[in-house]
Amino acid sequence: MKNSSLKILISIFILPLSLLMLAACQPLKSTTANPTAPFLTQTPDDLEPTDEAWNYRANVFINGVSNPWPEVQTVSVTLKNDAGEIIINYRNDIESQSGQTRNNIVNIFIPASNIQINAPVLNVINPPEGIIPVVDTGRQISAGWQEVIEFGIARNIKPGQYNLEIDVKVNGTDYGLIPCTIKVT
Repeated sequence: MKNSSLKILISIFILPLSLLMLAACQPLKSTTANPTAPFLTQTPDDLEPTDEAWNYRANVFINGVSNPWPEVQTVSVTLKNDAGEIIINYRNDIESQSGQTRNNIVNIFIPASNIQINAPVLNVINPPEGIIPVVDTGRQISAGWQEVIEFGIARNIKPGQYNLEIDVKVNGTDYGLIPCTIKVT
């Protein structure tokens, strides 16, 4: 009687446990049939860390990975005053739908100089209601400085073109304004 009880106990607990362990060893099937599917929840101007600075996701290329977006375009402008000149690379035209966030990487350089840039100040002048700019704390990069302005676009903003100006101060000196247009579709 004891042997038959032991056999029943083994068949009730050990067999299901073995099957469960076997099932756990099976590889999981991928839920992503499309290799570019991870890009579906991302946007071209998402921030992507590179060796020393941020870059736009659309501008980062990885061997063997298809990048579904065109490159995010930037412009280079030179601002001058009595203290000298600076070069700024940034996005002057941004398109967005309402309810989204757009990033603007602003790189600042002092040409032909060994002057170090110490925490420049970027200030978005009189942003329209429904566009909320947030400037990060920035970071030193090769021969310059990088700031990111994150523009929150409200869900209830009306479609249209919104013209902004960004005041640029470097090492305590005001270099003036750069234009930035946000087109909400």
